[in-house]
Amino acid sequence: MIFEDGAQYCKTWHESLSQYEYQTAALACWISFTNIIFTVIFQKIGQTKRGKNTAENDASVTWNIFLVSYLNTAILILLAFNSFFASYETIDRNSKSDIYVGLYDDFTSEWYIFIGMPIFASQCAMLVFPHLFTLLQAMSKCMERCLDRRFSLNTRKTSKIIQDDYENLYTGPNFIL
Repeated sequence: MIFEDGAQYCKTWHESLSQYEYQTAALACWISFTNIIFTVIFQKIGQTKRGKNTAENDASVTWNIFLVSYLNTAILILLAFNSFFASYETIDRNSKSDIYVGLYDDFTSEWYIFIGMPIFASQCAMLVFPHLFTLLQAMSKCMERCLDRRFSLNTRKTSKIIQDDYENLYTGPNFIL
């Protein structure tokens, strides 16, 4: 809003208010989205890996997903917003060219509001989203089975001729914890 004298008195207030209002949700969504993308990528890579057995492949995929999610959620956020090794003059200068210099030098109540809450919200979302995709896969398999039976309630009826096709249809998706 430009006043009659040409000044924008409320500009900095509005920018800080909008950053305060939307930063938590935006950061939580970003963390969750990137963790989901990494999860899908590592699951696809794990499908092509040839281990001794499927349990070994699943364990490898799970550890890879955990490490990338941990790096994305904990380490990068701490490096971006905390300055454990910077001087107070560097923190007060708040230059974008300074690397590893964030606004916070300690875990204060303000840190927990602006940084801790997005981490908490993203972890709550990551409790639900991976299982949601498995649930959607199971529901799509249920629809495929219904189409296979030609919408009949008789579970013995099938249009599959080959046993492998039948087993693939009636075996649910892998549920990796």
